[in-house]
Amino acid sequence: MSKSLINNNQSISEDLVIKVKKQETEYYQKYPDSLIPKYVKELHELGFVFEISSQAYNFMPKHRKSILPVAINYYQMARDSGKENEQNYFLSFFGSENQ
Repeated sequence: MSKSLINNNQSISEDLVIKVKKQETEYYQKYPDSLIPKYVKELHELGFVFEISSQAYNFMPKHRKSILPVAINYYQMARDSGKENEQNYFLSFFGSENQ
């Protein structure tokens, strides 16, 4: 499904957000020590508004200088604690300038 199709169809967009929120909730229940909720909270405190963690990528082109240092910090914490899935999540912010 293309990004433009999702963005141009409110129903598909809402359904996708609901689905991803459920997946995130399940992930956080399975991994209660996840760093992602803390990262999301920190971005919210910086003034970024989004519903699901993957939406944070949308801010990268314009706000890279604000978000990247936070992502690097959380990547290092994930690396130091051996959280491979989370390392990949934070690492994806490093190359998301075109997302």
